[in-house]
Amino acid sequence: MILEDEKKTHIDLWKESGLSKRAYSIEAKLGYKTFSNWVKKYDPTFVAKLKKPQKTPAPFIPIEISNPIDLFSAEPTNIEISYPNGVRMSCPVSMDLSQLKSLIKLY
Repeated sequence: MILEDEKKTHIDLWKESGLSKRAYSIEAKLGYKTFSNWVKKYDPTFVAKLKKPQKTPAPFIPIEISNPIDLFSAEPTNIEISYPNGVRMSCPVSMDLSQLKSLIKLY
């Protein structure tokens, strides 16, 4: 049975070798899956790579309604969204909210 220190030594030697895990495990006469499990368990850089960065929710930004609209008017009206990068998007008021939400999230 291989001790924890020996496993860590193999991981260090593998990193120094520049070989793939598979090539190192063949050269060191170790089972590939066994060696991969050691790397997952004992290599902190590997563990850090596995952790997905958490998405931080976008902060709410204030909006200005320059011309309030009457949703029941006979005239078709558009909603205009101006992004900080200068892009402007104009959508009909009747647009489905889920579509509008997906367009807003594009930025």
